[in-house]
Amino acid sequence: MGVFQKYFSFQKMISLWLINSIYVIGVLAIIAWAIKLMLQGGINSVAGILLVIFGNLFWRIFCELSVVLFHIQKSLSKAEKYLRILSDAVQKR
Repeated sequence: MGVFQKYFSFQKMISLWLINSIYVIGVLAIIAWAIKLMLQGGINSVAGILLVIFGNLFWRIFCELSVVLFHIQKSLSKAEKYLRILSDAVQKR
């Protein structure tokens, strides 16, 4: 099966690459937002520091959970492939 056939039949997943890219963009946005808050001074400085710490932590957890879901899908696809091979071998006996 060719690359394009795998892509259009959703056997080739691009989501992991996409999640990694979105993660980097999100981290940069969180840091920019935190810097903006810190430059305002006062209580916003504390909010900015907390945003850098906890905002990035929560963003990382969210992205990791998304990656885990795609790894589960990948593992299930491999298991299905091996079960199909095993089933064919048993049926030939």
